[in-house]
This record gives sequence, C-alpha cells and structure tokens, in this order.
Amino acid sequence: MMGFSDDQVKKLSAKLNGKHVRSRIHNGFEISYIEGWHVIAEANRVFGYDGWDRETVKLECIWELNRDNQCRCGYMAHVRVTVRAGDKIICREAS
Repeated sequence: MMGFSDDQVKKLSAKLNGKHVRSRIHNGFEISYIEGWHVIAEANRVFGYDGWDRETVKLECIWELNRDNQCRCGYMAHVRVTVRAGDKIICREAS
C-alpha cells in the first residue's frame, strides 16, 4: 500500500502562509479563517485536480439578523474530504 509521496508530505507539513489567513470580528470575537477558493487551490496543488473530492454533508443556518434593511446570517457546514493517496483512500469529516 502506498501513501502520500514525499513531496506531498513536505507540502502538507509546511507552515501556512499568513497572507492567506483572513479575520473578522463577530459578536466581539475575532474569527480567523481561510477562504474556500484558497483551500481548493491548495488541495489541487498538493493532490492534483483529480486526486481528491469534497462533499457538503450538512449545511445549517445557525444565526440570522435583519436590521436596517440588511440581512446577515451565519452557516455551519459539515464537510467530508476524500483524498486518494496511492492505493489508500483517506476520508476526513469536520464542521
């Protein structure tokens, strides 16, 4: 059985470039995140365009605010990521 290549392990172990981390304030708390387009680009770079899949398992609105003709809301997503690493299939889920 094969796993990740040495090059993939090196890329996965590398420190995250801080220029891709965004933050915002919500209810007095600072929230740090990485934008979805960047995550997809990195997965394509590390695993190849056809070497991984993502699936939204569950999507739930967890708050909604309508004020001053503006609607704001927050969603929580439960996502499954599957990576093909040689002969292995690695699957992880998180929210």
